[in-house]
This record gives sequence, structure tokens and C-alpha cells, in this order.
Amino acid sequence: MSVLVVDDHPLVTKALVHLLEAEQIDAASVTEVAEAVDYIKTVRKPDLVILDAHMPKVNGLTGIGILQSNFPSIAIALWSGDERQEIIQQAIEKGALGFLSKAMSIRAIIPAIHLMLAGEPYLPVHLMTRKNEDWNRSETAQSYHLTPRERAVLDELANGLSNKEIARNLGIEEITVKLHLRAIYKKLSVKSRTQAISIYCNSHPASTPQHSST
Repeated sequence: MSVLVVDDHPLVTKALVHLLEAEQIDAASVTEVAEAVDYIKTVRKPDLVILDAHMPKVNGLTGIGILQSNFPSIAIALWSGDERQEIIQQAIEKGALGFLSKAMSIRAIIPAIHLMLAGEPYLPVHLMTRKNEDWNRSETAQSYHLTPRERAVLDELANGLSNKEIARNLGIEEITVKLHLRAIYKKLSVKSRTQAISIYCNSHPASTPQHSST
């Protein structure tokens, strides 16, 4: 697995690269989007690009478009200390796989990066729920007819855990987690982890889907 960090702050970049290398992840860094394009064309295409939102020449949101126009299938995570909801929303709309806050702890950022390296989207739950902290998760789960086990899986998912970590925490097989997720996605009418977490944490359903007997 390989990661390219695009950030014009050398100390921050060096710390993140060192952290990734300690996790046996090949990591490199450049200071701007144009350098990232050259690196990917001439050196290698990374499995994930971690792109700083605020750089002097080309900002991260514009950079997402530039990188995707040159490398349509590339996975990008916007990385920033600015946690405004509109920035995160724009990043996702432009095609970013996820968002990493520079305020995240090492314990949180490594699982998030591993998740995106596996092709799964990631958004910090505390950022998604900031505007809707009064919604009751239990009430939402009941409205969607989630079983106790499905709710337990979704709770773990909302904490940013991978399928393997969820399986270990709940004492079940990883394939069982995948089956539960498939059922959860169907009940919530979503197609991804990010969408499921967003609905579960942010939205109170306006209508209740019909419960399947299977």
C-alpha cells in the first residue's frame, strides 16, 4: 500500500509520513498539486492521496478536480484543520473518498487511512453529527427496523471501525459483519458506509421503510 501526502507544511508532512511508514505503508510527500501530478505520472500512482485543503497555489478542493481529471480512479482524502461542514460537503461532492481532520489523534487517523486504503469512504462521526447532536440514534434505528445486532454493527461502523475490527469487538465472523451491513444498507436505502453513517447519525427518517420478514 502507498500514500502520497500533498501539503506545504514540512513539519506536519514529515510527521504524517513517519507515522505511515511506522505502519508499513509506503509514503511520500510533495508540497503542491502540480508536483503531485508529476509524481504520479513519473514515479507511481499511490493507493491514496492525502491532500491538504489550504495551500498557497492550488487549494485542496480545486486539487481534487485536477487530480481526478488526470487520474480518474484515484482515491483522495481531503486533510485539513478547517472542519467547516461546507468544506467537507464540497470535498465529498467533488469525489473525495473521505475527510481527515488535522485534529485527529494517531489512534483515530491510522484506522481511517487503512479504511480508505481498502477502498472504503471515511468521515469523522463527530463532524457529521455536529449539526444534529439532538437526534436519538435509538429512535432512528427503531424507525428503520434495525435488529439489535444490526444496530450494534452500525454503532461500531459509526465509530470508524473496519469490518475486521467490528467482527472482533462483537465476537462474530467478518463475513457475518458483511451480511449485516448488506441488510443495513438495504433498510437504509444506501450504497456505502458513509451514507449509512450519515443517515444514522444525522437524520431522523421522515417515513418508515417497510420491514422485510426475511
